[in-house]
Amino acid sequence: AFKAQVALEAIKEQESPEALADRFNVPAALILEWKQHFIDSAGQLFDRKKAGTTAQPSVRQLTAKLKRLEQDRDFLKYALKKLEK
Repeated sequence: AFKAQVALEAIKEQESPEALADRFNVPAALILEWKQHFIDSAGQLFDRKKAGTTAQPSVRQLTAKLKRLEQDRDFLKYALKKLEK
């Protein structure tokens, strides 16, 4: 969050990078690097595929996964009881 805050201040250009460096106790070159990185990656904020919003599993997928895990658990419990005998 700190880098983003500094980058946003640099993007506003209300203060020079040197003034921001003094204010945030960070080298001016690093502030300019963060600013450029922020600008370069800003487009990804609105790109759902890159942001991962569509990559989240659906409720159906999670339910199926849970059922498989429950079946595995039940099988392992059964196998452990057989081995204990």
